[in-house]
Amino acid sequence: MKKMRLTLEKIRTQFQVILTTPASDHEDHKNSEKLLSNFKGFALQINISIKEIEDQSGQGATSGQMTVSQRIRKGQHSSLRKEFLDIMTDYSAIMEDYRSKSRNLIKRQLLLC
Repeated sequence: MKKMRLTLEKIRTQFQVILTTPASDHEDHKNSEKLLSNFKGFALQINISIKEIEDQSGQGATSGQMTVSQRIRKGQHSSLRKEFLDIMTDYSAIMEDYRSKSRNLIKRQLLLC
């Protein structure tokens, strides 16, 4: 999760660089695409791990009574799921912000032409 947060911050700064430089080069866009693919890979791995934890904790809960360790695992699972959702919400907000700013920048450039 820490790697995802760090990658998300790198994506945010990379998008700011792309939007603030008058003529962003191909290298900036390539770096942002690389960061995005890394982030998506981390997200996929973590999502799979969280689902595995959910499946493991769900198997023991079907018997009716939960042991202490099962309750702890269930609490950890819900905490991890919430943190993952928070990160993905931040990612979604960053992408939406980048798209809207990029769209506005293109509109301004077209108006100047």
